[in-house]
Amino acid sequence: MTSPNEAESQLARNIENHLAAKGVTRKTLFDQAGISRNTFERNMANPGKFTVFQLRRIASALDVSLTEILPGEVPMMAAAA
Repeated sequence: MTSPNEAESQLARNIENHLAAKGVTRKTLFDQAGISRNTFERNMANPGKFTVFQLRRIASALDVSLTEILPGEVPMMAAAA
């Protein structure tokens, strides 16, 4: 099973891979996704901070489905007791 940290790293790599494949800059992506530069860069450094809404906007700006940027196996977080 994939750990949360591995899944977060894979999420950032997936976004970067789609950027490279489409020849899109980070600036173009965060502008088209309607996410501020600071938020985008901060969340790329700590991808677990992206909201589902932000990820959907990123996927839309990259013209891919949300499942294409999410890691293949997303770990379940333990519920707080």
